[in-house]
Amino acid sequence: MTVKLELTPDIQAGLLAQAQASGLSLEAYAVSRPGLTRSQIAGQRIRELREGVTLGGTPIKDLIEEGRE
Repeated sequence: MTVKLELTPDIQAGLLAQAQASGLSLEAYAVSRPGLTRSQIAGQRIRELREGVTLGGTPIKDLIEEGRE
């Protein structure tokens, strides 16, 4: 789903400053949940990125579990 917001330049600049202070892009900051730390956001993003990823046909999740054994 795509949501488009019309922001005043002042609000956009404020959001950009907050995003940069958090070490995030404006897009990542806009979709992050309030109250999460940068490490929690990073963990969330890593989990999203690894969905459906495989190595040699083996899902990454299975490889991680195998490495923990």
